[in-house]
Amino acid sequence: MTGTGGDDFIEKIIGLGSLTGKIKTVLRRKLIIRKRFPVIYVGDLYINRRSGSAKVRNKEIRLSKPEFELLFFFAQNPDRVIAVDHLLGNVWGIDAFSVGTSVEVYIELLIQKLNGHWIAKISEGKYRLLPE
Repeated sequence: MTGTGGDDFIEKIIGLGSLTGKIKTVLRRKLIIRKRFPVIYVGDLYINRRSGSAKVRNKEIRLSKPEFELLFFFAQNPDRVIAVDHLLGNVWGIDAFSVGTSVEVYIELLIQKLNGHWIAKISEGKYRLLPE
């Protein structure tokens, strides 16, 4: 729809609990989730939502879907420290994972694929995008 004045949308949330949890998390933390943006640039990091691709200094970074979604979310919130439980609620919905460590595994894989740059562990269960 066009011209409705909407600023954002939430993709394929299954269950009312997931939907309300995601809305509460977004409102509480004022995190940005704009999946409608086709491209995001943060310094030398380029993320193309349509193609599902990410590049650093024009070098393609091969990411799984969960890794891509995490990077896309971090890139929209570059100045914020984000807790794992907020990632659960904002990226996949509350009911998507039963254990927070699953998200941390994806974050660690993402950090490795980005050669230890871009995402930093700030404290236990909290991460932040570090634009270069």
